[in-house]
Amino acid sequence: MMEYTDHYFRKVRFLRDDAPLLAARSVRSTPAAPRCALPPQMARVLTKRTRLYTEMVVSSTLWFNASAIAPSLRFSEEQHPVALQLGGSDPMLLAHAAALGALWGYDEINLNCGCPSERVASSGCFGAAMMLEPDTVKRCCEAMIAAVEAVGLSGRCAVTVKCRLGADDMDSYAEFRAFADAVAAAGVYHLIVHSRKCWLAGLSTRDNRNVPPLRPEWVLRLAAEAGPAAGLRVSVNGQVRTMWEAAALLRARAATPAEVAETEAKAAAAKAEADAAAAAADKAAEAAEAAAEAASGTVGGPFDRSSSPTFGGRGGEASEPKPGKRPSDAPGPGAKRSRKDREAAKAVRFGRLAASTSTRVYDGPVVWAPPLSDPPPPPASSSAPGALSSSAAAGRLLDSVMVGRGAYDLWRFADADRAVFGAANPAPSRREAILSYLSSVEEDELAALRGGGSAHMCLMRWASARVHAIKPVLLTLRGMACSAKVRARINDAVHDDRRAIKAWAAELQRSHKEASAAAPAADEAASGAAANPVPTSVEEAVAAARRSFAAAREEPSGAHIDEAMAFRARVRPLRELVEDGLSVAPAEALDERPPTDPEAPWWDPIEARD
Repeated sequence: MMEYTDHYFRKVRFLRDDAPLLAARSVRSTPAAPRCALPPQMARVLTKRTRLYTEMVVSSTLWFNASAIAPSLRFSEEQHPVALQLGGSDPMLLAHAAALGALWGYDEINLNCGCPSERVASSGCFGAAMMLEPDTVKRCCEAMIAAVEAVGLSGRCAVTVKCRLGADDMDSYAEFRAFADAVAAAGVYHLIVHSRKCWLAGLSTRDNRNVPPLRPEWVLRLAAEAGPAAGLRVSVNGQVRTMWEAAALLRARAATPAEVAETEAKAAAAKAEADAAAAAADKAAEAAEAAAEAASGTVGGPFDRSSSPTFGGRGGEASEPKPGKRPSDAPGPGAKRSRKDREAAKAVRFGRLAASTSTRVYDGPVVWAPPLSDPPPPPASSSAPGALSSSAAAGRLLDSVMVGRGAYDLWRFADADRAVFGAANPAPSRREAILSYLSSVEEDELAALRGGGSAHMCLMRWASARVHAIKPVLLTLRGMACSAKVRARINDAVHDDRRAIKAWAAELQRSHKEASAAAPAADEAASGAAANPVPTSVEEAVAAARRSFAAAREEPSGAHIDEAMAFRARVRPLRELVEDGLSVAPAEALDERPPTDPEAPWWDPIEARD
């Protein structure tokens, strides 16, 4: 999951070729859309057809801190289609944020009801904690939809919801279905589901991404039941990392009666075979035991546990260790497993959990999907590479597939347009993709330096912007030969400059104490944190969003910006730092290209990591 802030994006969703125009179009131009002079991001250099999702933006931040609106919402025209992901539980604040997102030109406003962070859940009850309050979710969605309609952009900006299968004690499909029905009743027609539940208390955010078992069958069942009946579009998320995994899930469809009978017959035959094998094994074990007893001439031989004092001696009962005495094989005080052993145990456990995605027959309406252990046919086997024919596509259950943490392996998406959509890949090499991205990153740095606040605040934003701007480069290099050395060289150089910039910012702050003391009061007055009550109606929230949108698009100016801009010449450009790091990489690795032939086999460049 590409966890970027500002205008960097963290999730990628694959859309079906037959999806509505709202979900499939890539770039549109309207009078309300901002013309942001920002560079195309790395994801758009590699793939033109996937939909990008922002990091979760908290609705209260956009209301109480006006200076955060532009950094949180700006993006470039090349990044369409793109969705704004919001977090919050106050309907009016979410209405204000949704109106802002629509005015800024987002193609989708997504309410996050799936973040498992306990800190987030305890801060105003949002994220996955919202699943415990479906009525609140319904009111929030209704307010967001009304706000988007009020700004006149409901025709091209949809309100959607992302959730999990449940939270805490929500353990049944009926409870999950009740939540989905509440969302649909609010007027939301697209639900994106992470196919596992979460524990808000007891598991960390990281463990909630891996420990609860995957249940994609619930998502497919919802799609089979609610999709045709209510027109609900359902997407799946969870443990999807490669292109063929996404394509396999997009092929899930309702099973025919013949397929149901065939699957049930195979399952019955497999069970009968397993039972026969188990019976044969038991019989062989009994025969071996009888033969051993006959050879020893006594029922209890020298190795019979019933006569061993360790296992109970004459009494035949297993004796417990004496109080205060450890078994001989128990670890000593303070003994711990090595990190290697712990990682191996995690890999085995998580591998077993991921294997549940190969389930074929699900409860409720029977659906069929190929197991992820068997990749689908090569893209050229269908009328459109990576997709079903139009007649078969009508029977598919899932609207799209979302890739979360798998997006960290960014170079995989260089083949997304061909493998999933049947379109031509942009086909840059790693080197070309990185240099194309860096050619316009300078605009990001200028936007950070031209922000509001004092000069030292501009420098601090600039330092962070440079670090964030380098992340797509580092992710594109993952899986490449010698990538660890190359990424370390680039990362070290950027962070050395960051420390220098922060030192300059601290020096400016000390030399301008009076200005820096006045800046917080000005920021507070501008943001309205002290005297900006929460709106009481959708109309009030939309009116405030229009004012904030107009103010955020004004170009800032002042002497503090000129003072901050003077420091640009004291650091090397990011392009120069990256080129220096790439100089130690093998040329053949940097020049690797994704396949362009529609008949080429499935391509996965992330195989070996150094």
